Amino acid sequence: MTIKEIRKMSDDEMDKKILNLKEELFDAKLNLNLVKLKDTSRIRKIKKNIRQIKTIIREKEISKINNKNESLSSRDLNKSLVSSDSNESSASSDLNKNSVSSDLNESSSSSDLNTNSVSSDSNE
Repeated sequence: MTIKEIRKMSDDEMDKKILNLKEELFDAKLNLNLVKLKDTSRIRKIKKNIRQIKTIIREKEISKINNKNESLSSRDLNKSLVSSDSNESSASSDLNKNSVSSDLNESSSSSDLNTNSVSSDSNE
């Protein structure tokens, strides 16, 4: 069985194949112990096939997780861009409010000074 053939299989087919290979492995080990197995490399080949199928199953799981994370990260990136734009606009409006209020405070304090100077002039 080649890797290309395994990759074409569905998840259910791969699970069934693993079960069949495990049964075959059990039978091969049993026959080895009973001295009926002539091709002892068969055990190694069966184990190799099981490992290959499990590796491909894991690759598919990882790719699904990565695809989900990529879609989530792109959504998060878009959200962060939108929120940073709104934060920047609110920060700039806060700055404008602060500068207006400081301008008002300065003008009121200067008018207080003018009022005090006028009142002191009138007292003389």
